[in-house]
Amino acid sequence: MAVPTEFSGVVLSLENTIYPDEKLQETPSQLDGLSKEMETNLRIAGCEYIQAAGILLKLPQVAMATAQVLYQRYYYSKSFVKYNYEICAMACIFLAAKIEEHPRRIRDVVNVFYHIRRKLNELPNKVMDYMSNEYFHKKSEVIKAERRVLKELGFCVHVKHPHKCIVTYLKILECNDNTELIQKAWNYMNDSLRTDVFMRYTPETIACACIYLSARQLGIGLPSNPPWYEVFDATTKEMERISRTILHLYTIPKVKVEDLEKEIDAAKKILDEKRKKEKEQKHSETAQTSIQGSPVDSPRNGQKGSPNKSKELVRQALNKIRENNKDKSNHPEDRDHKNDEKISTSRSTDSTRSGSEISSESSDSSSPRKRSRSPVVRSRHSRPGSPSDDRHHSSNVNSKIEKAREKAGITFRKRSDYRRSRSRSRSRSPYRSRYRDSYRRDERRRSKDRDRRDDRRRRDYYDRR
Repeated sequence: MAVPTEFSGVVLSLENTIYPDEKLQETPSQLDGLSKEMETNLRIAGCEYIQAAGILLKLPQVAMATAQVLYQRYYYSKSFVKYNYEICAMACIFLAAKIEEHPRRIRDVVNVFYHIRRKLNELPNKVMDYMSNEYFHKKSEVIKAERRVLKELGFCVHVKHPHKCIVTYLKILECNDNTELIQKAWNYMNDSLRTDVFMRYTPETIACACIYLSARQLGIGLPSNPPWYEVFDATTKEMERISRTILHLYTIPKVKVEDLEKEIDAAKKILDEKRKKEKEQKHSETAQTSIQGSPVDSPRNGQKGSPNKSKELVRQALNKIRENNKDKSNHPEDRDHKNDEKISTSRSTDSTRSGSEISSESSDSSSPRKRSRSPVVRSRHSRPGSPSDDRHHSSNVNSKIEKAREKAGITFRKRSDYRRSRSRSRSRSPYRSRYRDSYRRDERRRSKDRDRRDDRRRRDYYDRR
């Protein structure tokens, strides 16, 4: 037996998970409206499906037992009403075959369950079409169910079976020559998988209970002084409880699959009606709260009174801001500043008119690329009425600005020269070529990935055919 190791507050061990009685009594399917008898019938039906499918798929008994235990564990955390038991059984056997290192194709699993279903409904034998929508729908549902099972079980899919324990215990008791006793205990063990015994007790106690029950029915005596089961850490109470649950299994009458599905549909309808009522109640509650907490009734930001007072306060604040702006505009210093601006603009317009002829000649001789224009000057000296004269004004003003800069000793590069130098640096820089090479490499990789993807799709298509 593996010793449990603690790691960051989580205990890891190879022992089977034992559920508490609270979780076993109040299951999710019972909370959704199913009766306890109905739930046990669905558990038995799912386990019978798995057993029959395992025989047709030629799986070992260990794989079938693992699938049944996973099926039982899953439906203690999920409901039969919300999740289809047949698809869950398919997912469990598909997963258990991989766990026990006897994998089977998903196509074979779907086909076997389809065959069993038709046999139960007394329909003629027929193979499912692999290119039909029904097959692809079933396949995708099984894959989703497998993921869901793994997620709900926390990826703890290890199952310790008591089948090996039976053989070793009978060897110790010197009963390994009695084949009838071994076969009887083995049969009880397989039948106990349809009950909740594996969720309540350890595999050692289950093995002792199966030996005890088979020896009692065959009338074979076992050592009682001291009791034989105490050597294997078992008690009489636990053995009697397990034997009662196994014997109770044989008294339950078989129910048809159609009747089970009808009851599940009825429970689904009741659940949907409950959800609709809950939604309507929520909508009505939200509507009432919105009416009570509307801005007309309740004042905002802790203001007391009606919203008309808040509007008046806003108006008063806006009027004060306007008055302050008027006072600033009527200030004597601001007036002098505005007058100076008016005089400077009038002078600049006169100078541009006088030098229009000179600027026209210079504009004809100069090329369009070398023509430098400043957007600031254009916005100041442009007139909306005469768009043709703007060029002459701007060129004249720009030439004056350049002369003033030369006198002051300020030199600026022209925009055309800047563009040329920038284009040269781009072409000559090693970073540009590196970037280009990396882009080409990425393109090659993408094209290779596309070709691989197309090849995979073709293979999948021909495999399906």
